[in-house]
Amino acid sequence: MYLTSGMRKTILIHGDSMSSKQYDYEDKALGVRFKMEVVDIVESDEKWNTYKLEDGTILRVKQVVVQAARSVDKPIPGSNGEPLYHVKTQTLVTSVVPKELLFPEREYEE
Repeated sequence: MYLTSGMRKTILIHGDSMSSKQYDYEDKALGVRFKMEVVDIVESDEKWNTYKLEDGTILRVKQVVVQAARSVDKPIPGSNGEPLYHVKTQTLVTSVVPKELLFPEREYEE
């Protein structure tokens, strides 16, 4: 499987706004609980990272933000009033494998 190379710019249009969704989030590193509000993603610029392995395989990887939320009750401690942003991500991976590394086709029992 091989996807298009280079950069892809995507405009996301949502019929139903999720921006009113709120949840509690505890940042364990800071030791602070925050009230978060989901912020709609309206545009993204996602690029693939490409890696060539010594066996000739090409891996393409990118991190995609699937949800972003901003703190609405307090800023990051010690900041200049900046809200905390909490993001949920998904890692996408695709590969191009040399023919000599492919397993032979055979029927698999189910």
